[in-house]
Amino acid sequence: MSSIPQNKNNSNEISDFSARFFKQFRIGKLLFKCNAGKAKGVPVMEIFRYLLCLIFSDRSDYMQRKTGVSECSFSKNTMYRFLNNARINWAAVRCTVVCEDHCGLHEASYR
Repeated sequence: MSSIPQNKNNSNEISDFSARFFKQFRIGKLLFKCNAGKAKGVPVMEIFRYLLCLIFSDRSDYMQRKTGVSECSFSKNTMYRFLNNARINWAAVRCTVVCEDHCGLHEASYR
């Protein structure tokens, strides 16, 4: 896995990094297994990708929405409801990603 881009001004690098991360760790399937699926509305993957990109950006969600830089098509309430959903097993999401990353590093060391 490549390093996290340090250039905070280039959101395309962050988006590309998140796309590779989602593909490598099969985040869509993982979220579905951890009860993060939705029947209607904004796709879970879109919300989660926005949150991941938000971590590595130079502005908070509030500032992005205030300045009009935000590219999200959902409200902040949708994001907060997603994060506070009691049915989603966030510990399982975190542990699975860590285990996948550790196994990938372990396999790469034997190549």
